[in-house]
Amino acid sequence: MFAKTTFPALFLINFFLASSPGAAFANVSEQRNGQFNQEYQRVSNVFTGLFAKLEKSKSGDEWDENYHQLQHFIGNPGAGKDSKVALCNQLKSLSPSELEYLGSIVDSGMAKDSLNSCRSELLGKIEYLGNQNRMAFAMEGESASIRPIRFEERLIDEHREVFSNQGFAEKEVMLTFDDGPRSKTTPIILDDLAKAGVKAAFFNTGASVVENKNVAKRILSEGHILGSHTYYHTLMMGREVNRDKMAYDQFLAEMISGHLTVSAAAGYIDPFFRFPNGCSNQNMARNVAELGLKNFRWSVDSQDWQFSRGTYDYRRTQILKTFVEALKTSHNRGIVLMHDIHQQTVDVLPLILNYLSDNGFKVVLLKPANRVLVPGQNLPVVSQGQSYLKEKGLSLADILPEKPKNNEKGEPVYDLRFKTRVDFLDMYPQLTYQQQGYAAKATCDDH
Repeated sequence: MFAKTTFPALFLINFFLASSPGAAFANVSEQRNGQFNQEYQRVSNVFTGLFAKLEKSKSGDEWDENYHQLQHFIGNPGAGKDSKVALCNQLKSLSPSELEYLGSIVDSGMAKDSLNSCRSELLGKIEYLGNQNRMAFAMEGESASIRPIRFEERLIDEHREVFSNQGFAEKEVMLTFDDGPRSKTTPIILDDLAKAGVKAAFFNTGASVVENKNVAKRILSEGHILGSHTYYHTLMMGREVNRDKMAYDQFLAEMISGHLTVSAAAGYIDPFFRFPNGCSNQNMARNVAELGLKNFRWSVDSQDWQFSRGTYDYRRTQILKTFVEALKTSHNRGIVLMHDIHQQTVDVLPLILNYLSDNGFKVVLLKPANRVLVPGQNLPVVSQGQSYLKEKGLSLADILPEKPKNNEKGEPVYDLRFKTRVDFLDMYPQLTYQQQGYAAKATCDDH
């Protein structure tokens, strides 16, 4: 029988055990696990909250804001390795429909670093799910049976600065695609448009074009319009600048670097620009015109962005249904908004094209006059920008916008003091600059 241990002896034993390497390691390991669990819970809570907001989106503008907010969080879940591991675990736990829906984010350059340890695995799962769905519903057959649509190329009204549904007769639509290009989806969309004998306008982001230059060049080579959609797709710029939550230079950097980057990558760009979310203010819209660009909005939201937990075929049918409803609301005419980054857009496009064909629609492509696909065209934003950068010995990297940081809720936060290495008023003397504290009337005040 062991003798009863006195207090001093017990203290010495405990001290020795606590001082031993094994005990020290156990304590550190326990502390480390606690830190990871805490970060895992934070990432899980933010991700779940953002995805719930995305799922509940009721309009295209609301979805656009929620989707890109989630995209920014996935690209920047936190500063440490734990944040990235926690994010990978979160994405691995998603249902097949949820994971496939986020495929464009997982596949984007923004997620390369944050998902470094799991991106290949996730993309493999997404590709497998897509192939299974297309085989089950004979998607290849649908794509092969796309019927021709009446088509016309038409010069834009050079005196008009903003385009929506003006100038379109009943059953005349212009097809437009935002946020690309993406190598896994845009080429298939181009193939299907060719089968229907129609052309469209693609509003590319600078960051996406850098990743997919050849796809942007193909858009041009096949006769489509190539416009810009900023560089990083910064959210709700008209609203955030008016609320003094974003520097005006952030907007100028987004618009200017986006247009110059697409032009440099593809060798040409059309004078067409679209605001992310369609959200601008009066001064921003004035800047677009001052740089020689046309501001393209839309009147028919295809709602190809909507998420549903129904079957694969139900989701496609639902998008077609809401597209038809939006078309009727716009009196069967106008500019149609779609997104060439989503697999579900690829999957529903044959249904949309055949609906237009079967119901006597005409697809119209608005084009600028004197369109010659040569580098350095006489477009103020391009010609002045390129000349200025060359003269100052600067590059496009010197005028890029700020990548947004996230707060604890996953919401983007911008530096109000943000400036690029360039004085945009020196680069473009014709610009009307909006000073901090002044709120110009915005087109997105209701969001």
